[in-house]
Amino acid sequence: PGDADDDSRKDDKIYSGLIVELANAELEKKGFKLDAENPDAVFLFDTRVDERTDYTQNPYVSVGVGFGGPGYYGGFTPMATGGQFVAHETVQGMLFIEMYDTKTKKLLWRGWAEEEITHKNDIESDIRTAVKHIFIRLPVKHKK
Repeated sequence: PGDADDDSRKDDKIYSGLIVELANAELEKKGFKLDAENPDAVFLFDTRVDERTDYTQNPYVSVGVGFGGPGYYGGFTPMATGGQFVAHETVQGMLFIEMYDTKTKKLLWRGWAEEEITHKNDIESDIRTAVKHIFIRLPVKHKK
């Protein structure tokens, strides 16, 4: 999405050609035919990267024992404390694909995929998997 001459979004579009190519292949498998002159539906996609903070609690429990009181009034008190909360910073990559009716301009369908992004990710492979899984959920049977 966006103006092809807009340099500020250049990094966002590095995989746009791949996404379009993969989406077209998946749509063809479902029996869709490309008609640039008079389409019945238009597919749009968008990508997003969000930084998130997830919190977890350490599973350990610390138990202590206390007792006190003179003679007849003695007692026993167990004390327990829970684990500490720890923040985890993550980066989530998302791909959204929407299908619109060209006559009514109404949204007909929306699919998406998301994946945590780390330095170990193969982004191209993740995009291939995401596009395939998104179009599996498009409620049109595959062409035989």
